[in-house]
Parts: sequence; structure tokens; C-alpha cells
Amino acid sequence: CVLIGGETMGRGVTVRGLTVTYMPRGIGAGNADTIQQRGRFFGYKKPYFGYCRLYLEHSKLEAFQNYVEHEEYMRRQLKKLQENSRPLREWKRNFILSPSLRPCRKQVLELGYAWGNFSNKWVWPDVIDIPDSIIQINRDIVKKFIHSLNLIEDSGHADCTDFHRHKISRGIRLSQALKQLLVRIQVSSVKDIHDNIGLLLQLEHALEKNPDEVCTIYQMSFKIRRERSLRDGGTISYLFQGPAPVRPVERQGSIYPGDQKLHDAGDVTIQLHTIDLAEGKEIVKRNVPVVAVWLPERLAAGWISQVQPAQEE
Repeated sequence: CVLIGGETMGRGVTVRGLTVTYMPRGIGAGNADTIQQRGRFFGYKKPYFGYCRLYLEHSKLEAFQNYVEHEEYMRRQLKKLQENSRPLREWKRNFILSPSLRPCRKQVLELGYAWGNFSNKWVWPDVIDIPDSIIQINRDIVKKFIHSLNLIEDSGHADCTDFHRHKISRGIRLSQALKQLLVRIQVSSVKDIHDNIGLLLQLEHALEKNPDEVCTIYQMSFKIRRERSLRDGGTISYLFQGPAPVRPVERQGSIYPGDQKLHDAGDVTIQLHTIDLAEGKEIVKRNVPVVAVWLPERLAAGWISQVQPAQEE
């Protein structure tokens, strides 16, 4: 029996005993729920699995592979909830999902969502001017984490100033940094909350694949605090110190490459900054901790976060 169909077989159709599927069409709009419904080759086929064959356009093949990874991640989260005897309403809608896919048509969602994929990228909070109570909590978290490390002064150019001198510790277990620092540090703006959730999702996903992942920690400018100017909305113009010297161009960065380039090639890197915030010529807040995290390309993973009203606290 051979079945040929377009939209009439697009979704919601199952075929008993199906062994061969030929699907030349691509992913279209990339809605994950629609792609999943087209997966007629899924199901209870163990008795005749050796006879099954699947022919897909390449992007569709990748979409189904990514969807399976997404669904397995979701199942693990629900299983943890069940094992801890927690109600389903406490389940946070945070998923690993390929950036080439979206969960469904936005028109059918009551709540919006944020998504991203950090790859060869620094992640740090946009809003730095946060309540003093949160700043103090973050100070205590960072201080305790630093005391747990064996930091040594990083070697650098003889002409580096104290602004360019840092301490470093390599080979730190990523699980330790995640547990003691990254899941505890607090942010305040909606965008920073979503970015932080995405960052944690990617790191947890990496640890599921390899529990022995390590990272590098920098304590930036440990001898002297840097100063940054505040802009409207509590942001700063830029966190990272630039290269030195800047000119002439042929010598740019020959003494100091700039904070952005201080990361390992293949492992997560965490920079611990402590800055003073200024408005005009006046310092308005001192000793403000800021954590910046660099994720290598190999740990790239698309994510989606949807915060429900009952879970916003």
C-alpha cells in the first residue's frame, strides 16, 4: 500500500504498519508542534523496526533530531518533578530547543516567551544599577565563591597597569561554579532574567552530556576597582576594559588584549568584576559585583523560556 498526500496528511495522521516514509518538504515556518505531528514514522514499531526506512530533506532531518533532544530534556524535567512529589504548576517552562524551531504559532500562546543560543559569546547583565539588597547578596555570593578557589596572579605584560592585572584559576569543575555561583547570583531586569535562565539551561545541558566539564575563573582587576558611568535605565556603556594601547593600530593590544579576549578557546570562562558606578563625577554605588560568562561554540544549544505569572517571584 502506498499513500501519497500533501496537507491532507500534514498532521494528525497515523498509519498502522508504516515502514517507509519519503518526505521531501522542508521545515516551513519551523513550528515544532507541526513538525512533530508529521512524524508518522514514530510509534510502536519494535517488532518490525529493521524494515523501517526514512527519507527526509536535510533540514527536516535535523529538525526531527533536535525535536527528539528537546522532548527528552522535557521528560527529564517532568520526571524530576514527579520524583520530588511536586505539583505540575511548579514546572518552569524552560526548554532546550533548536533556534531553527519555535514551539508553535505565537497566536495560540497566551504568554510570550524569550529564546536564544549563546555561542562564542559573553553573557552579562544589562542592568547593573540594582537594589542595594540584591547587590549585598551578590557580594556575599561572589566573596564566598572566591574563597573556595586557589587563585593565582595571571602573568601579563610588564607594562600592564593594575587595571589589567587579574587572578586566575583553571580546571574548576563547572558543576561547582554552577552550584556555588551562577544559580545563586541575582539579576533584576526581565531581559537579564531570561538571559540568565538561558545561560543556566545551556550549562546544565552541557553537564548532562559531560558531568566533568571544567571552566576557567578570572578575578578581574583584583588590585583596584574600575569605574563605570551609569546611563538611563541603570545600564553602563560597556563592562569590559579595552585593549592597550589603542594606537597606533599596529600596536593595538600589544600590552593588554582587552577583557573580551580573556577566555579559554574551548571551555566556559567566568570573569568576576567588581566596579564602582558613577553619575557624572560622583560615585553613587561602590563595590558592585558583575559576573560575565563566555560560552564556547561547542556548548551551543537553543533554548526557550516562558515565565508564568505564578512563578515570577
